[in-house]
Amino acid sequence: MRPHWYMATAALLAALGCRDDATAPADVTPTASPAAASTAAAPAFYQLSGGQDQNTCAVTTDSRVFCWGRNHHGQLGDGTTTTRLKPVLVTTTLSFQQVSAGWEHACGITPDHRAYCWGNNGVGALGDATTDDHHTPVAVAGGHAFRQLDAGLDFTCGVSYPDNRAWCWGNNWAGQLGDGTTTTRLTPVAAAGGLSFQQVRTGAFHACGITTTNVAYCWGDNTLGQLGDGTRTTRLKPVPVAGGLFFAQLSAGADYTCGKTAANVAYCWGDNLLGALGDGTWQNVRTRPTLVAGAN
Repeated sequence: MRPHWYMATAALLAALGCRDDATAPADVTPTASPAAASTAAAPAFYQLSGGQDQNTCAVTTDSRVFCWGRNHHGQLGDGTTTTRLKPVLVTTTLSFQQVSAGWEHACGITPDHRAYCWGNNGVGALGDATTDDHHTPVAVAGGHAFRQLDAGLDFTCGVSYPDNRAWCWGNNWAGQLGDGTTTTRLTPVAAAGGLSFQQVRTGAFHACGITTTNVAYCWGDNTLGQLGDGTRTTRLKPVPVAGGLFFAQLSAGADYTCGKTAANVAYCWGDNLLGALGDGTWQNVRTRPTLVAGAN
């Protein structure tokens, strides 16, 4: 059984679509004349991450992190729980090269590959060995260096540096940490199998990654085919996505996953009740990668 709060959270997550943290756009409503706006001291962003609970974070070209939106668990990292209608600087003296906004928390990586998280930590999504919320960044425990992180719904996964292992922490009720158990972890645990990854992506209760040989693996909740292995069997360890495709990029939604091949062809799999897979149908579940249809 899924947690009793699943339906409410999944409905919101499903509306978000496939995230691409590096290129996600942010809509801004002008509050001043074009002339005034052009002279305003606006941060210059090079990476954005749209969160799953009406929150967004971004890294500037000078390696600062700003966040905005909902902040009831301190997921904006400014030392408060005050919702912000425009970007606020994360309260830290740290520099960051990547940030990922999740459900009620966010995480970032410094230029020297250290991982920090902030926000809701009720089930260990911040990875600092506690369950205390933090309104400013705290170091992820374990001393691991990371090249990439992705914050999901109450859990986080990342790729370590320089050995390219997948590590996850936080909620693990469906095996979304990939360590072969359903035990919640307050510090990073390695995904089983010893695979080398170049990136990992997190959904609601599943995660997927691309290996250094461009093969996609997924793990966790699979009740709607979001692991793409041809079944609807939940997996506690990484399993290869069916079809023999080679992927250059993945993005995980609530209960579905999409990927782009090296030839720039898009495939999706999992929950398709609202047409999220883009294959031109309303077929509820696809358990294997399905080609995204041509544009109308």
